[in-house]
Amino acid sequence: MNTLPTNNSGPVTKFRKVTMGLSSIAADGLSFDFKQLGVAVLVLAVMAGVVHAWNPDLMRRSATLYGPAATRVTVDIQALLQSNAGLSEADRVTNTNIFINGRLIQDLDKNVWGVEDYWASPMEFFQRSVVIVKILRLPNTML
Repeated sequence: MNTLPTNNSGPVTKFRKVTMGLSSIAADGLSFDFKQLGVAVLVLAVMAGVVHAWNPDLMRRSATLYGPAATRVTVDIQALLQSNAGLSEADRVTNTNIFINGRLIQDLDKNVWGVEDYWASPMEFFQRSVVIVKILRLPNTML
């Protein structure tokens, strides 16, 4: 299983806190669809202004690494950020939700990446235009 980079602050730490909370949900015998998590994380990032801090040069370099599909997504993300500028929080969330839901289909890691568990970068994620369906479950020994 891939791990997130070590970072004591920022979006990675917030993501870890969310996933730790999801582990608690799984420990109670419930399952969780990661599509909900991915959309929630992006919506929260847009609401908090984190997405506005993305470096356009970094986005272009990432798009170069992942090809034309990612380049198109990079342009679309930049257009989303520009269209969200000056809008109310509710309108930013609505626009972001439409953006995400209009581009994604659900499938399993195994079908998309060829492995059981894979943490895609944002550019890989959008290049494939899929949301990976994951069910979070803890082994019985951890319950």
